[in-house]
Amino acid sequence: MARVLFGARISILFALLLTAISTVIGVCAGAIQGYYGGMTDLIGQRIQEIWSGLPVLYLLI
Repeated sequence: MARVLFGARISILFALLLTAISTVIGVCAGAIQGYYGGMTDLIGQRIQEIWSGLPVLYLLI
């Protein structure tokens, strides 16, 4: 039981760390696109659309 709790603690901390990092990256990217607008916003939106269109499972393999 102690090993399970220790492993869960590490997994939860890792998940929270990755969530915080992705949130910071997303907020920075959105702020840059919102501030500059125009072509920067258009290119950022297209990159996000392409990224969300990729199947995640193939990237993991």
